[in-house]
Amino acid sequence: MISSQMIKMGFLAVALVVTGGCATDNLSQRPTASSTINLGDPDSERAHNVSAEHAPVVGEEYPDRWIMAARASDYEEGHEPWRAVDGDMDTHWQVRGRSPHPMHRGQWLDLELNEPMEIEEISIRWLGEQKYNYRVVHQPRSDATDLHEVHSGESEGQSEELETYVFPRPTRARSIRIEFAAGGDGEPRGIREMRVGGLDMPESYPLAGYEEASVVEIRRPFYVEFERFIGSWPQFNLKRPLADGGTARRIMNTDEFDGGYVDFEIAVDPDRQNWITLKLWESEPEMMTERGNLIALETFHDDPDRNRRWILPEYITEQKIWDREWYGLKPEPGRWVYASYLLHKDITEGQTRVHLRLQGIGNERRDQPMLAPAPPVYCIHSNSGAAPVIDCE
Repeated sequence: MISSQMIKMGFLAVALVVTGGCATDNLSQRPTASSTINLGDPDSERAHNVSAEHAPVVGEEYPDRWIMAARASDYEEGHEPWRAVDGDMDTHWQVRGRSPHPMHRGQWLDLELNEPMEIEEISIRWLGEQKYNYRVVHQPRSDATDLHEVHSGESEGQSEELETYVFPRPTRARSIRIEFAAGGDGEPRGIREMRVGGLDMPESYPLAGYEEASVVEIRRPFYVEFERFIGSWPQFNLKRPLADGGTARRIMNTDEFDGGYVDFEIAVDPDRQNWITLKLWESEPEMMTERGNLIALETFHDDPDRNRRWILPEYITEQKIWDREWYGLKPEPGRWVYASYLLHKDITEGQTRVHLRLQGIGNERRDQPMLAPAPPVYCIHSNSGAAPVIDCE
């Protein structure tokens, strides 16, 4: 989330983490070096000689709202799909008539979760008194074109209370879709409210948990069963403000050209390639370079001529699951982001521990001042190997 050239090969970075890299024979049997610093934690900072200037400890806690985004085959103005899960009994998702081309299967509502979870049931309060022939499906992968049915049936034909549908077997999914036959009589159809089994009300749902959380409308490509991408579709991201607990340090801009900094010592492998990975919480839609709040990694040596050596991130990735159908080619604000820095071998050669600094700067070229606070850094992780490891939980 720094710049397009710094997000280069984001998918390759994830693949490398999974597959690992080649090791020489004399090193292959030795465990890789790794270490984690939890910023803001006094014991962890003391163990790694952390010192900071203009980088205060911060920490915010909000409900872990598992419903992250919503979209639908269609909707009428004022009855957008996210209103089916907003916790307000007076709002609902509504459509009329048949679904627009190419929605061959009728009308549908998609909900995307924070991460994959096991779902055993859902509860729906339907709009109107008519019965609905419905089915519940999920997409096993974001790049899959087929939908797996997990439950189907007919509603009772009332709108006064939630109807609960228990699946024949639990289903692990990150997104689920509720489909029903499109009506041709012009009567409104839709869902007044719904619950995903196991997710408490109101804590797990967007606006009921935090009314000021914004709903952001964007357009994303979508898959149609048995077909390739067809155009784009409105999607409503239910933004979580700030982070979900824990402590961090936030590097601030100052009156000086550069901003604040965080110094630390961390374990490295003297004979292998080493990486430093930061776990950050990104809450802004613009790139860091557009906001003027980049974080550089600086090295320290006995040689004073090399004290100001600095490194920019090689990879920026989203936590574990990069779902381009929902989020496109870069992470959206309101989620964890990982920045990985490659330590050149001459920095770590013969060393088991190195002294480094996270320095707030203005841009990649370091020719403009830092203009805004950087995203809070929750932890710093080192690992040795062919690729960075996301192991900062």
